[in-house]
Amino acid sequence: MLAGRAASRFAETKGENTEVLREYDVEWRKMFGSDLRRMGLARRIFAGLSDETLNRLFEAVRNHVGEIEEFADMDFQGQIISRFLRKRQFVSLLPRIAAESIKSMFA
Repeated sequence: MLAGRAASRFAETKGENTEVLREYDVEWRKMFGSDLRRMGLARRIFAGLSDETLNRLFEAVRNHVGEIEEFADMDFQGQIISRFLRKRQFVSLLPRIAAESIKSMFA
């Protein structure tokens, strides 16, 4: 929606008002930037996890499918991850995840 509005406003000025594009850049970063950073971090962490740790993580997730369906958002995935990091079942996996992530950095 942001891109569409920016494109429309830019077209209305016949491509002469580049400030519209700068405003769009600021708006999308404000809206999505934090979540994109969290998802990038999660991707890097998951890439270094062992199969056993991933299995434990997905087993924990399996117990919360209803919550994921209710609260998760495809565009803001970091929100559900942040929500789960406040649950004991996931917090107990953090030392293992941290150790494997650090280990994978030096492998």
